[in-house]
Amino acid sequence: MAFSLNQLVMRELHYAIIDEVDSILIDEARTPHIISGPSNEDVSVYKVVDKVVRQLVGGGPDDADKPGIHYVADKKNHSASLTEEGMDMVEQLLGIDNIANDPKLFHHVMASVKAYALFQRDVDYVVRGGEVVIVDENTGRMMFGRRFSDGLHQALEAKEGVPVQRESQTIATITFQNLFRLYEKLAGMTGTAKTEEDEFRKIYGLDVVCIPTHRPMIRVDHPDVVYKTLEAKLRGVAFEILRLFTKQQPVLVGTRSIEMSEVVSSRLTPDMLQRLLLVQRLREAVEGKKNFPKDLVADAKKVIETNLADIDRQTLASVLRKADMQPDALHDDNLSWAIGLWQLPEENKAYLKQALSEGVPHNVLNAKFHEREALVIAEAGRKGQVTIATNMAGRGVDILLGGRVTDELVEMSRTAEGDTSFDDEYANTFASFRRGGLERAAPPLPLTETERLAQAEEVRKLGGLYILGTERHESRRIDNQLRGRSGRQGDPGESRFFVSLEDQLWKIFNAKMLENPLLKAWPPMEEVNAKFLSRMIEKTQERIENHYFEGRKHVLEYDDVLNAQREHIYAMRREILLGKDERPELLRYIRDMIAEVVENAWVVDENERRVFDYDLLYEDLSEIFPVMDYLSLDELRQMPPGPELTEACIDAATKAYEAKIQELGDEIMRQLEQQVMLHAVNDKWMEHLQIVDYIREGIGLRGYGQIDPLVAYKRETHDLFERTLRGIRDQAVKMIFRAQVQREPEPEPPQMMRVDEGAALPNGPIASDGGTRDIDWRKVGRNDPCPCGSGKKFKSCHYPKLRAEGRI
Repeated sequence: MAFSLNQLVMRELHYAIIDEVDSILIDEARTPHIISGPSNEDVSVYKVVDKVVRQLVGGGPDDADKPGIHYVADKKNHSASLTEEGMDMVEQLLGIDNIANDPKLFHHVMASVKAYALFQRDVDYVVRGGEVVIVDENTGRMMFGRRFSDGLHQALEAKEGVPVQRESQTIATITFQNLFRLYEKLAGMTGTAKTEEDEFRKIYGLDVVCIPTHRPMIRVDHPDVVYKTLEAKLRGVAFEILRLFTKQQPVLVGTRSIEMSEVVSSRLTPDMLQRLLLVQRLREAVEGKKNFPKDLVADAKKVIETNLADIDRQTLASVLRKADMQPDALHDDNLSWAIGLWQLPEENKAYLKQALSEGVPHNVLNAKFHEREALVIAEAGRKGQVTIATNMAGRGVDILLGGRVTDELVEMSRTAEGDTSFDDEYANTFASFRRGGLERAAPPLPLTETERLAQAEEVRKLGGLYILGTERHESRRIDNQLRGRSGRQGDPGESRFFVSLEDQLWKIFNAKMLENPLLKAWPPMEEVNAKFLSRMIEKTQERIENHYFEGRKHVLEYDDVLNAQREHIYAMRREILLGKDERPELLRYIRDMIAEVVENAWVVDENERRVFDYDLLYEDLSEIFPVMDYLSLDELRQMPPGPELTEACIDAATKAYEAKIQELGDEIMRQLEQQVMLHAVNDKWMEHLQIVDYIREGIGLRGYGQIDPLVAYKRETHDLFERTLRGIRDQAVKMIFRAQVQREPEPEPPQMMRVDEGAALPNGPIASDGGTRDIDWRKVGRNDPCPCGSGKKFKSCHYPKLRAEGRI
């Protein structure tokens, strides 16, 4: 909220060209854009409430009536609520009778419940340097400087035990839709807008035009691999990474969260890969060989279905020996089996042995290693490179086959200090983004374009960059953006998504998927190859996209109501900033306000008769301007209620205003009028937005009374806006009379004191013509200004003489 013209930062809104337009106008448009400032509320209450909510037990949307459940969370609609039992528990722990009687405390409790029920660390946010930093779900990047509103960020800080910062107060709010519709002309570009063509046309009036690719796209998009359990999917992902590393084809592993990127990375250690290879071989033998000992099948299946990290190596070795198989993963027999299964040449066996001995060398790119982003992306296209990344490596990232030629950005990234400010369970385990393999310096990047092209040709022969998605995203567009990192400019490439029916997405949006009788009977570690499942996954994604479209439409419908009010207020502010003369407006405000005060002096007495209260009128007028200087109470009493009395009061207020102009001068008064109007508009608009938030929060309940919540919202915000405009008028009028202008006194010229350099210096405290007789020179520091007033440092003034004479 600027207070002068030179503080304005936005130009006139003529034309906007948006890069990655679907990300901004669609993905970002689900939440309004809020500019906030700090409020003065006490934050200690968040820690008190956190201790209470920590003791509550949560459940799903269908668990509200179950005993022992204190709150239920609906992740699909991103909402959480306390149950009756939860309310009683909170009241008991806080020592209060009825929490509903304290709306502010109830608001804090609900913010804390949401922090525990809906927000997951290393998915929705990270803890970094003693702060909670939001992670953008679409890009995987940390959003510095952004905070959740409504006390949610403070609740997360209390949950994570970091310092709780002051709550923010909304200064301005607008949806992305309404912000960009302010531009006279709007355009943008992206590779994934076609699926959202309807929304672009309906909301923004934009047509989507497809431009053919520069070169034909030859990337191979394989069908999804679907698993029943998360454990089976992680095995499939790790086995595929092992295959690609052995083949030396570069692979980009895309994950939805920091947490998943760390989980996948932990699967590429030597121990886990050796277990995986042996279990995969055992599974193939159990399922594929008719001569497998029948008495061993039960034991083998028990080992196969145990989580990889929990498998006892001795038990596994025992089962393998009984089945006439080698228990040593590095044995040539096991290496040859894997090479044959993957149909790779014999010389690639060395890479497989290296991976099993030392782990797969890989780079991890997530919000924790953001300083290394340029370097990780530069290396991602090299032969044999494995890169595990969140959506940071998705939209807008250009991965060159063979690696990027070293440039200034890459060197800066290489020499950057790692971000050591993270505070979590991974901080000590994985200090580096470079993991697996021997302690090594990374192979050098190509130094010239010729060298890069030669290395790129080798990668092309191996099939180009392989995109391995570990989860489907909420939108098909984000999946397509990840696929689009491969097969650029006519290069070859491959992509495949590995999906489990226990993924977070299906839990939220299709929780009953696993109840299908066909899937219940499916073995837990096998791939599920069923066309109906692929269709079900696509339908679920479409349903999610429609769900979010409805959400964006809903947000826009409510913001459109606020939009007209916002335009009125901002037009008013802009006119003031551009130098509009506010005096006629303020004089009109004074007339209206005084007339209203006179009208409000009519009261009903104890006999229910309408009488005019002159005392009340005089008191109300005194609150606005110094009425006693222009009218006495007796003079008012002599005038009957009506136009004459109103005009007399208005004349008195006008004279007081003219006296203020005479006192301050015309120029200063005009500046004061501008500042008073700006402050009044700002303060009342912020209050207006706060009350609108409260109305918006509970307006949905009107639906139970057969009233359309949107209609009720329009009516209530209209009445509120009328009150806000009156509030601006009242505050401006009161402030203009009360405001005091303080003139800064002109600084006096410094007085130089003359010191007689040749005067003798007596023992102890020195007396001199410069007024220094009471100074104890022993307490003066060498670099302090000399107390004699010469303007020099003590060491360059009296210090040498005092030192020579042994006085100090």
